[in-house]
Amino acid sequence: MKTFGTLLAFLFALTAAAAAFAQDAGDYTRYADYAPVRATPAALREGPAGKTLVAYFSRSGNTAVPAGTDAVSSASLRFGDGGETTGNAGQIARWIADETGGDLFLIQTEYTYPPDYRQTVRVGEGQDRDGYRPGLASHIADMARYDTVCLVYPIWHYTLPVPVCSFLDEYDLSGKTVLTFATHAGSRFADTVGRIREAEPGANVVKGVAVGEREIGSAKDAVLAAVRKHVQAARPAQAPGKEKTMKMKIDGTEVAVQWENNESVRALRKLAAVKPLTVPMSMYGGFEQVGSLGTRLPRNDTVTTTRPGDIVLYSGDQIVIFYGSNSWSYTRLGHVVGATAPKMAGLLGKGDVTLTICME
Repeated sequence: MKTFGTLLAFLFALTAAAAAFAQDAGDYTRYADYAPVRATPAALREGPAGKTLVAYFSRSGNTAVPAGTDAVSSASLRFGDGGETTGNAGQIARWIADETGGDLFLIQTEYTYPPDYRQTVRVGEGQDRDGYRPGLASHIADMARYDTVCLVYPIWHYTLPVPVCSFLDEYDLSGKTVLTFATHAGSRFADTVGRIREAEPGANVVKGVAVGEREIGSAKDAVLAAVRKHVQAARPAQAPGKEKTMKMKIDGTEVAVQWENNESVRALRKLAAVKPLTVPMSMYGGFEQVGSLGTRLPRNDTVTTTRPGDIVLYSGDQIVIFYGSNSWSYTRLGHVVGATAPKMAGLLGKGDVTLTICME
């Protein structure tokens, strides 16, 4: 009897879950005949600088694409080299995240939209017309940590997609700068900036760049120019004569460094601006100390023969300082000023050390 009762309880729970799914999914399927899929939340991609959030909504990130789907016949969906779907909003969001070092967040609904573009149009229009707000599958754990939110979205039937409305309903962005970017087929921003201001009256909502569907190939410079202008303006002004510089210490001993002027160092500087980096280093090979940064930086590896005092990035996430020489593929970060083999061996060649990188 116990086994039979357990079976009945299981069947009851299964029936209840199916009924709940049917009710929620019905808010999609009453506008189009397709089979919604419960979304698997994508992880937040953490950047090296923690003050900017890049949140984007994309049809490509909210559609379960069946195997064999022709991307050409499914408007606004494209396939990457790995077979994944991508889209213009996602591309713009990645540009911004790479530029700012911010966290990258995909706004996902609990259930997917149709692979067919025309059906998605009907679902989106119907949900907006009826004032429906879809539940979201992905959420921000700590919105308070961000001072700037870059919001990227497509224009759906001349207005804001309802999942973005759900995102704005969920979070209070008061006191933050909200920088907007839209992808469109001719309507530019339409009424979306006004709607965002209505939803977030306590935020400083700024119009960024609207990118046409045929302009994506040449839009990167304009997008990043807007980011540099407005994200920098949103940060507290630095007092004259108080500009911070990036410094490095080895076991507490400060060493002067001539840093490279490249994307890797800029990302490292943004990381150190959030909080000092403390990296446990380990001796390796009798000529270097290596330690994990705990995150990946932009890289531009070239085959390099190092010398004592060279600081490089290895494999995108490890920092290496040399007291000897080696030839390998690295991204250059900098060089210790006045480095000699005896000086660097004295700092690095006697045992594992702790590296500290900070802004002072």
